Amino acid sequence: MKNYRKRYGNPRKYKQQCAIAHRATHGLCCVCVTAKSEELHHAFYGKDIIGVSTFPVCLRCHTTICHSRENWITDPKDPVWGNRNTDKFRQRIQTGYRLLYEGVEHRDW
Repeated sequence: MKNYRKRYGNPRKYKQQCAIAHRATHGLCCVCVTAKSEELHHAFYGKDIIGVSTFPVCLRCHTTICHSRENWITDPKDPVWGNRNTDKFRQRIQTGYRLLYEGVEHRDW
């Protein structure tokens, strides 16, 4: 039996990381940038870095977009640590994170 819980480490620290991530994006999803973030999505497992490998997302985007066949690569040899998003989707979700975290630069035209 695979131990998928190992990916999340210390439960207390993980809960803190989730709270920090949700605050960083003002409680919004990094995929659709409109819905309330409810979960922390891992684009890959190992080192949890908010905005690089972990992203706050809404439940709908998490299940239908983050883990879609188009965006998610399953590693049958190492499903605990090897599953991950495609590079293209990881760039997309990072853009959503930066937009929410840093905001949009306003310019006078």
